[in-house]
Amino acid sequence: MAHKAIVINLLERLETERAEYLAGIVSTLDRDSRTEESSHLIYLVLKQCGRDVPTYLPNHEFVDLLINFIDRHRHEIYKLIYHPKFTWDQNTLRPVTDSFTSLVVDRVLERYQSGEIPLEEPTMYCCRWPYKELDFPFANEDDSEELEELDWPKYAGGHAG
Repeated sequence: MAHKAIVINLLERLETERAEYLAGIVSTLDRDSRTEESSHLIYLVLKQCGRDVPTYLPNHEFVDLLINFIDRHRHEIYKLIYHPKFTWDQNTLRPVTDSFTSLVVDRVLERYQSGEIPLEEPTMYCCRWPYKELDFPFANEDDSEELEELDWPKYAGGHAG
């Protein structure tokens, strides 16, 4: 399809993992006969939301969501892209593409909550400094006396006081 040229520039500028995912989406769109009627709208929406959509859905499910979304919002998209402002500011399409991104996020969350999408949980490390519960956060008065008795180097100003 000639309309996939709309997203080629985006794919070149994305990080590798996201670019590979979206290239798989484009490949799936190429083989889907439902895209023949409105491929320009499909690739335009894909270009606008390609940086933002989560990459956890299988390609066929993402494509189904995209095509159904285009079918439901076709008139709204046409209204925006045929407005004169769109020629110099393609972000005028952002409200529509943001609603598609939200739709994809909702689907990913549904699948995650049902256990279909295993996400790697971040590893959390916790470092604690040993202290006596009674001393914290209060200063130990004995420490200040010890600091005054130390032989401070010349570059530290001579004495601690």
